[in-house]
Amino acid sequence: MNDQSYAKIVNNLPAAGTRDLRKEISSRLKSQGIKIVVLDDDPTGIQTVHDCLLLTKWTPEILDKALGHQGPLFYILTNSRSMDEPAATSTTREVMQSVLKANNRHHYKLIFISRSDSTLRGHFPAEPEAMLSVLRSMHIPLRLPVFFVPAFLETGRCTVNNVHYARTGDRMMPVSETEFARDSVFAYSHSNLSRYIIEKSNGNISEDQIGTIPLAELRRSGPGDLQRLL
Repeated sequence: MNDQSYAKIVNNLPAAGTRDLRKEISSRLKSQGIKIVVLDDDPTGIQTVHDCLLLTKWTPEILDKALGHQGPLFYILTNSRSMDEPAATSTTREVMQSVLKANNRHHYKLIFISRSDSTLRGHFPAEPEAMLSVLRSMHIPLRLPVFFVPAFLETGRCTVNNVHYARTGDRMMPVSETEFARDSVFAYSHSNLSRYIIEKSNGNISEDQIGTIPLAELRRSGPGDLQRLL
């Protein structure tokens, strides 16, 4: 699969909506008692985010302050991409347990996000599975499915029809053809995200377990339609 023109790829797609829902989403999160907790495996992730807390430690005192803060979300920098997989999963479990214990005083409904690398390098699916294992061990009801959404729009990383691209100007290169796919630790051979998930799970996740929503469908759908799709 060779790189293509951005205009050619998106030419036949419905136009993107212009309605900004961020304020409405923030308002609903607050009114419904929801807090988003982002576990970030690398310091670069926080650089495009503003007006939220970034924690580099997860002691009870720090987590209590973060959960009590008025913001709808906060980041925890685990730096786990620099670790081997056993250490990364151990750290992930420790953070999850600490957050859940601290939340016993606040009683938020929590949404957890595992923020990994937009070029698909990271301990996947090991870290999300570690997060799920902690939730299950504590008998916490899960709102499945788990969503896999690699994107870094500021640097041209985006997904069209299940293929993840690196965009430079008008050129779109499937990420499996970039230098990042040849990473010495996190190498992969697929740009199609379903195939990537199957590959990284060593076949433990099968294609019939993976659902996808095409970009055209996302753009045609209003918030209510999208909620039903999800």
